[in-house]
Amino acid sequence: MAKHLSTIAFSTALTLGLIVGMQTPPARVQAAALPSAISASQPLYSSLEGNEIRSLRASTSAEKVRLVIETELQAHYQINFKNRGQGLQVELLDTRQGPTRSLALSPQSSISASQVEWPNFNRFSWQLAFKRAIDPSQVKVFHLQEPQRLVIDLPWEKPKETEYALSPGLTWKRSFIPDPTYGQVMWNELLFDRRDPHLSLDIAFPPSGPHSVAKLSEIVSHSGAIAGINGGFFNLRGGEMLGLAYKDGQVLSPHISRRPARSALAITLNNTPFIERLKAIKGQIVTLSGQTSPPLRFALGGGPTLLKDGGLHLTTEAEELGPKGNDITRACGRSVVAFNENQILLGTLSGMRDSHSQGWKLPKMANFLAKLGMDEALNLDGGGSVGMAIGSHIVGNGPQAGSYQRPVANALVIRDNRGATYPSQIKLHLPDDLPADGHTSAPASLEVRNAQGQPVADGWQIALQARNLVCPAQVTTKDGQATFTVRSMHAPGMANLQAYSLFSQASANLPLAGGRPQRLLARLTSYLPLDTPLNLPQEEESPSSLGPLPQLVPIPGLTPQILAPPSAQPSFSDPQRLYQVALELLVEDEWLNPAPQQPVVVRNLQGEILASGQTDNEGQASWSLRLPASQSELLLESGALPPLRLELAPHPRFK
Repeated sequence: MAKHLSTIAFSTALTLGLIVGMQTPPARVQAAALPSAISASQPLYSSLEGNEIRSLRASTSAEKVRLVIETELQAHYQINFKNRGQGLQVELLDTRQGPTRSLALSPQSSISASQVEWPNFNRFSWQLAFKRAIDPSQVKVFHLQEPQRLVIDLPWEKPKETEYALSPGLTWKRSFIPDPTYGQVMWNELLFDRRDPHLSLDIAFPPSGPHSVAKLSEIVSHSGAIAGINGGFFNLRGGEMLGLAYKDGQVLSPHISRRPARSALAITLNNTPFIERLKAIKGQIVTLSGQTSPPLRFALGGGPTLLKDGGLHLTTEAEELGPKGNDITRACGRSVVAFNENQILLGTLSGMRDSHSQGWKLPKMANFLAKLGMDEALNLDGGGSVGMAIGSHIVGNGPQAGSYQRPVANALVIRDNRGATYPSQIKLHLPDDLPADGHTSAPASLEVRNAQGQPVADGWQIALQARNLVCPAQVTTKDGQATFTVRSMHAPGMANLQAYSLFSQASANLPLAGGRPQRLLARLTSYLPLDTPLNLPQEEESPSSLGPLPQLVPIPGLTPQILAPPSAQPSFSDPQRLYQVALELLVEDEWLNPAPQQPVVVRNLQGEILASGQTDNEGQASWSLRLPASQSELLLESGALPPLRLELAPHPRFK
């Protein structure tokens, strides 16, 4: 059964994507006559047309992965992407099944899996998985000659930094940073203009109150904030906050009295941030020297300080956060808040597998923030508590960490009184249906709105991923809409299109109608004498179908057993001689698609039905027949299509 992968289709311009090739191949030269006995290693085909695969190759450079399929004739191909660019399927139409092997992959290969399949004996499928996603819009496909080769060049550049505008002044960025110890680590940052009057920082607590714990995504979404990171330290056993937490004139958690005052982020009533070692005395927030702080909206304890006045200023030992105290100096995941004159940054550094044992030490984090242009910076809770959430979606976990979130006691969040502007709702509009001819196209469109139901800003990119359709890899919004063209592929049935951006996606189906049955193909895979003499009862003299024998059909990647023909020419007039015939029929429509559920019949010249049935979903039917040597010719039929005549003796051939 065919296994169709998701499709990202392409327009006919190379700048927009790929071209699905459907050239007509030249006729094949007549093959030499076969011996009177054949096996699955040398099948006999009814048509002289059709392609054959000679080899598959792949190579990787710093810039690209090159796939090469060498064929006898110029290939009819179509390409499908899946898993958002991390999987690829190449199909060749009108290509005869052969002993093609998949690739043997080395550990250094950029390809993580390679699988060859034959949906039917006249269509080839090569499926690959990559170690990271490919950008489908940059794929190039072309033909080379002498010998005939289909070449597919896939970009293999360093992954680009991901950047999204969550609101007019707030940006989320994600990047993967090479690391000599862990290979790479993941950096997420929320960056906004501190001069934007609509944006502000705040502390948020679990839905059940300040003296409990909850998942970070639950805290952020319940608070109505756009995004946030985990906040200050807390007790793993009971969940209570460990360190200063002050909001709207109320001390929700005092500093730890047995430790010296630790650094905290404070925001004044006029939204000016500062980082200072603070403590709570009789409901008042005071500095290390005992001076009362200016009126505050909130203060959140963490530590140590990382940057001060644009330079490194680690207060690790003074705050007893080193080996002589709570010791948070090991390499681990980090959550930080930093700012300069114009911007405020909330950042998380996560390990690929986990943040408890993978990450950076404090000096390395401080230097990294200084290179980003930050002047002041504070370390917050880290290790397994590290997380970043956008609404209810967690984005700060390493890719291999799954969706697990350690419950935390508070979060540092960003509010925007205009609301979020990133896509929250996507609606697709597709044509009613298309013929599965590989060239018919029609207009399609989508609408994109934010959480408030308003059109998203112009220029928002929406990625498209399709199955059995050709379409752009992405479109760009204008007035909350985008129009594009879809084109059918050679795949009758239900096509699907998905549109996605950030955490929103939409899906829609489009029927692709198959064409009229146009040709009947056949393949003789086995014609072998049986040693058993003909001793059938009188009522069983007429041979009958024994059903399909899959073991007689070549299996991709395996070499079938070759059964040598008899040394002496068999006597076809000997009524004691039985022959086993393995036969496959294939019905295709006018566009080289398999035609399912078509009637197929095998008769002898006397008109007796030897086998009958319907083609499967891949347009194919197969039988194994026991025939006496005197049964020298067969008729193969399907509906109104011209029948095929198979002559078995003295040499197997299709007439």
